[in-house]
Amino acid sequence: MIELKTDPKKKLMFDRALKIIRLLKKEGKTKGSVIAYELGISTGLAHLNCTRLVNAGIIGSKTHAHGGYFLTKDSIKMGQLFAAMDMPMLETGVPKVDKAFKDYLNMEILDV
Repeated sequence: MIELKTDPKKKLMFDRALKIIRLLKKEGKTKGSVIAYELGISTGLAHLNCTRLVNAGIIGSKTHAHGGYFLTKDSIKMGQLFAAMDMPMLETGVPKVDKAFKDYLNMEILDV
């Protein structure tokens, strides 16, 4: 059996990114302070998580009084989120496992 261990900080950032995506899908354009409140984190930490998603092209941002973060895509694949959050890519050398992981990365995040 193969045991995978992920850096807990990266896992936490990945989980937050999913929550941010879900929030933006539900609410539309949302200010960083609202994202921070909804996730129960500081505004600076919310902006850090959002910046990774902006840099990956998953969400966009607009400044000024009517600004905030918003989704830039209708569909987001799990692999895009993995790359944005700098999560490790699995390669075991076991063809079935490697194919299953590639299929997982190509899955769309359905609840977005």
